[in-house]
Amino acid sequence: MSKTEQQFRVEWKNDIPICLGYEFNQQWKDINWKQIERVVYKLQTRIYRAKSRGDYKAVRRLQKTLINS
Repeated sequence: MSKTEQQFRVEWKNDIPICLGYEFNQQWKDINWKQIERVVYKLQTRIYRAKSRGDYKAVRRLQKTLINS
C-alpha cells in the first residue's frame, strides 16, 4: 500500500467512518472544537431571533453563513 493510499484509508466502526491516515487525524485533533461550537451556537441564536421577528431575508443570509462556515 502506497503512502497516498494510507492517507485516505477509511474503516467503519458502528456505521461511523474513521480515517486512519496520520495527517488527517492530526489536523482533526488540532481543531479548536469549543470555539467552533460557540460560533455555531451564536449563528443558530441569530437565526432564531431573525425568524422570531419575521426577518426572512436575514434568516436566509444567516443560514447560508452557517452552511458555508
